[in-house]
Amino acid sequence: MNSIKQDKPDLTHFGVFPDSFREHVHILIAESYCFSLSKIISDNDKETDITGYIVEGIEQKFRNREAPKWCYGYAVKEDNPQNKQGYRG
Repeated sequence: MNSIKQDKPDLTHFGVFPDSFREHVHILIAESYCFSLSKIISDNDKETDITGYIVEGIEQKFRNREAPKWCYGYAVKEDNPQNKQGYRG
């Protein structure tokens, strides 16, 4: 049994994402980040607040009747923060 620990995951366990998926995700995040800027009130907004604003922007784009057709196949779910010793969110 081989017990060598690897720093990188074995890529054979992951599917290949099409370039269009990456492009769509980048568009959604960039546009929703711009949407969130108007909601950030001060430096006191927490990372989780800002993430929530970005998720809200993505959901708003999905609900828009004029959204591109590629939006219809996607959904967004905000993950709960996973706080562990030495890590944040």
